[in-house]
Amino acid sequence: MFWGFNRVPQLDWSADPKGEMILNEVAHSETTDAIGMYEVQLWLGLKALHRLGQGPDTVPPTRGESFLARLGAAMPPTSEAEAIKNGLLGWLEQLREAGWSLDRTAR
Repeated sequence: MFWGFNRVPQLDWSADPKGEMILNEVAHSETTDAIGMYEVQLWLGLKALHRLGQGPDTVPPTRGESFLARLGAAMPPTSEAEAIKNGLLGWLEQLREAGWSLDRTAR
């Protein structure tokens, strides 16, 4: 149960099956020493949607690789942030192995 709801409404991703529009909404940097909080939150949101069987079908490989590299190089400020980083890195590695496809059966 999530905030009093026992069902999350199904979202229609047909207009953005690769998640490109939503990824483009968040400013990002291609340097390995920069990562933004909003970008981390976006990827955490994509991970959560994936666990619910929703979200885009794929992620553009260049965007996934870029974020994965930058997240891996990031230095979290707290042990809690380190745990979040490690969980997100694990999920991103699974996506990479799947060719950046968000397979609904591999949540």
